[in-house]
Amino acid sequence: MINKNTVYSFFYGAITISMALPFLAYSTNRFNPAFLADSPDSVADLSYFEAGNSIKPGDYPLDIIINHEYLRTESIHFISQDNNVIPCLNKSFYQSLGINTKIFSDIENASDNKCINIEDIIPNSVVNYDLEKQALKIQIPQAALDLKARGYIPPEKWDNGITAGILNYTFSGANSWGNSHNNSYYLNLRSGINIGAWRLRDYSTWNSSNGKNQWNHISTYLQRNIVSLKSQLQIGDSYTSSTLFDSINFRGISLESDDTMLPDSQRGFAPIVRGIANSNAKVVIKQNGYIIYQTFVAPGAFEIKDLYPTSNSGDLYVSIEENDGSTHDYIVPYSAVPVLQREGQKQFVIQAGEIRQNNQNKKPRFLQSHLIYGLPYDTTAYGGALVTADYQSYALGAGKNMGTLGALSTDITFAHSKLPDDSTSEGYSLRFLYAKSLNQFGTNFQLLGYRYSTSGFYTLEETLNTRMSGYLYENNQQTPSRYFDLRNHKKGSLQINLSQQLADYGSVFMTTHWQNYWGTNEKNVLIQTGYNGNIKGLSYNIIYSYNRMMNSGERDQTLSVGVSIPLQLLMPSSYQPINSAYLTYNYSHNNNGYSAHNAGVAGTLLDDNTLNYSVQQGYSNQGGSYTGSASLGYQSRYGNLNAGYNYHQDAQQLNYSLAGGMLLHSEGVTLSQPLSANTILVDAGKTPDVPIDNATGIYTDWRGFAVIPYATAYRQNKVALDTTTLPDNVEIEQNIQQVIPTQGAVIKVNFDAKTGYRLLLTLRQQGRPLPFGAIATDKQNHLSGIVGDDGLLYLSGVPSSGVLDIRWGNESTQYCQVHYQLPQKQHNEPFVKMTQECQ
Repeated sequence: MINKNTVYSFFYGAITISMALPFLAYSTNRFNPAFLADSPDSVADLSYFEAGNSIKPGDYPLDIIINHEYLRTESIHFISQDNNVIPCLNKSFYQSLGINTKIFSDIENASDNKCINIEDIIPNSVVNYDLEKQALKIQIPQAALDLKARGYIPPEKWDNGITAGILNYTFSGANSWGNSHNNSYYLNLRSGINIGAWRLRDYSTWNSSNGKNQWNHISTYLQRNIVSLKSQLQIGDSYTSSTLFDSINFRGISLESDDTMLPDSQRGFAPIVRGIANSNAKVVIKQNGYIIYQTFVAPGAFEIKDLYPTSNSGDLYVSIEENDGSTHDYIVPYSAVPVLQREGQKQFVIQAGEIRQNNQNKKPRFLQSHLIYGLPYDTTAYGGALVTADYQSYALGAGKNMGTLGALSTDITFAHSKLPDDSTSEGYSLRFLYAKSLNQFGTNFQLLGYRYSTSGFYTLEETLNTRMSGYLYENNQQTPSRYFDLRNHKKGSLQINLSQQLADYGSVFMTTHWQNYWGTNEKNVLIQTGYNGNIKGLSYNIIYSYNRMMNSGERDQTLSVGVSIPLQLLMPSSYQPINSAYLTYNYSHNNNGYSAHNAGVAGTLLDDNTLNYSVQQGYSNQGGSYTGSASLGYQSRYGNLNAGYNYHQDAQQLNYSLAGGMLLHSEGVTLSQPLSANTILVDAGKTPDVPIDNATGIYTDWRGFAVIPYATAYRQNKVALDTTTLPDNVEIEQNIQQVIPTQGAVIKVNFDAKTGYRLLLTLRQQGRPLPFGAIATDKQNHLSGIVGDDGLLYLSGVPSSGVLDIRWGNESTQYCQVHYQLPQKQHNEPFVKMTQECQ
């Protein structure tokens, strides 16, 4: 039986080899094997390592480091050449590094499969294999690099993904009882199919309130990337570009440049919706007549940062529904504006089709296009046109980076309109955007202004109405959504966003939106300002909100003060539930005399923090009423589940939601958390319950599949498995991979999981231990190891039976085979131990 000292002796021998290799590398003399054993015959032929080689020829997954920056992880093939082992790197590999191969004829003219040593071609270049860090480190002089390619990922490395079907679902409901009974439900479905580079997508919703059901089909479209144009082609339902003109829902065809295909391009954005709830309230956000977001919030100030608008423009209508039935409505203006372009860079859009605004009867055909082009001297020029039979609009503008003075863009738009009363109108609109960041002061200032220079200017959406005034009924609803009067159309608009960092003392912000109209003194005004601070984990805020809606005649003013205290500050402990818990308090007061106090505790449970909880208790001065709530949320590999209970005076409410995704692929259906635009399917080789690194609550299922529901298109995404939890009989040698998905792709990542045993084998030949340093491999080259002291060999992922080839030199007598059959593994032993004769 092998004892513990024998095991230690084996690992000592392995360490001895690793320590000996550097000495071999620095000597051209033959290494004396007596350093490792008394008898030279007891040591394998180490002449192979005497040349300084630390690995044998073969394929190895390595991190590629160029000029001290990580590039990617890739399998590199090593070959033996002139008694040295070197990486075989071909022309396409060097091109992918950004080397300007055109100025090096030996690289440019080389065949695709030729191994090239750039140290002989590019002066001062170095290629070095780092055994300890498993990395290939490459130094390339900047003069040899194509500067335009820095950060560039070749399109041939983009992955369109597998053929798959996807379904994203969100279901939420609320049941109220007491002095009023109400049952409401909401279902959001986003489905699609991926085939090659094509993506088919469908978006539908369902609403139910007290037995009244309504299905809404929002959009269906087919999309794919056009790599040569760095653009996206979309056929079906979409929204017109909002860069120069207001966004309109249409059905047709669109070709739009995609900046995400470019290195270091800026992503799009969605606005942050801020508000103050006086109680446990439901927040509903609509855009273009559709509910795009619904959630339940606790009393006090809230921020919604994960908004997913249905288009890049269109005001967001926010409604806060308190638990006593009262509502607070306000508008968050949202539109994209022209941005500066680098010199020679361009953005373009060409769109055509039929307008299909859900609340309009007119469905004219249209054509819209624009071009934005970066000019020298930090200047950008742009222009566009929007044309229908009854409406023509043309825009022209320019932007300028003014250095220390900030950046400014301005454009003027002309419009000729035919109105619902058959009259015609012409007008102009001037728009400007100014942005300035004072980094030394932590200040970010942005001023966005629209000014309609004449009363004859109308947008296309306004001219689509069938009458000059009236109520809008969206989605065939019987209750009107709002009133309109084309004689009181928009005149001027001003928006100011200001934020200021106060070093260690927190930050202040102010958001102001002001809108007036022709033919009336009424206006919309929204002012939100506040202060946020943090001291040793204790966070606090003071927020003031002022809101005035056109024709409402009311002014809504609210002041909110909030504090959040980590429980660990009051009760220092290593106990996880205490470490993750925090106490909250919020006070709010409005101009109607309403005031409320709310206090509670919230935190997370379970080792991976997948279970969150919150308990709140409140009191208001209206009728001396008490309120309370309790909620639980669980984030699992199969989806997210939330449930909550609220009470207020004589009314009680139960709310709940379930959100998740389903991925249909060639090997079945895999459930997941809610899916984003880009998705990664992990196949861990039928190994269940393997955690995914940096992905809360995501583990492989019983078949070894897991879905990472988020990835960044046209960028490297690291996929890593946490192998520390693997069973003793499972090994995954390469647990990190890199993928580069295209927009909307479902990428499958396969991990080679070796299911077998961990074997500690004592090898003998004619009763004597095999030579120290002998190399052991199986027939398929799936297993490999080095024989240590006293003939000990450690292998992992070993099948129950097989054949091992053992070699300790180049002579025919320095070779033998082992035919093994593993015995039943001993109870509680980390590996199987056995002795075998090598023949």
